[in-house]
Parts: sequence; C-alpha cells; structure tokens
Amino acid sequence: MAEGHAQAGIAGDDVVCSAASAILQAAELGLTSYAGLQNPVSRGEGRMAFEIPEHAREREDVKAILGTAELAIAQLAWQFPVNVRLVREDEPNHASPDVEFLGNR
Repeated sequence: MAEGHAQAGIAGDDVVCSAASAILQAAELGLTSYAGLQNPVSRGEGRMAFEIPEHAREREDVKAILGTAELAIAQLAWQFPVNVRLVREDEPNHASPDVEFLGNR
C-alpha cells in the first residue's frame, strides 16, 4: 500500500510524488496487462493499495512486477528520505487477508 503525499513541492508540481505515482501506476499496468490480474489496485485520497489474490502471489510474473516497483520506491526513498519512506509490513496487521502491501509515506 502507498499512502500520503511526498510534499516535495506544490500539488501538481511535486516531482517526488509524480515519480512514486508513475512507479506504482506502471506496476498496476504490468499486473493488469502483462500478468492478467483483474482490478489489482484500490485507490482513495492519497492512497493506493495492491490487492493480489492469494492464488497469484507466488507467480513469478507478479513477484517480478511488485519486486521491481518495491526496488524503485526504495531508490526513491534513498534519494528523498525526507519525503518518501518504505515500510515493509506483514499483512496480518491489516483488515484484509487478500492484500499484499507495498508502502511509502
């Protein structure tokens, strides 16, 4: 899950937020167009959650797409530590058992 705003600039001109959004939207595109998952993302204000069905979580294509997004967000967090933080969480701490989390704040 990704949530929050990078606050590295004004809304619409925040390159850090744009970078994070582009990374996560590319992952969504890969999951739908390449891996063939239906509706793998839910959105809210300043929030995006990847909802990977349990049967697809061990597929190599899904792991590669999510792993690449995680590496890219980690690089962004390294470059902009004030604006982006990568947090790895176990899903039992969350309400939905069907969600795999990838996050930044």
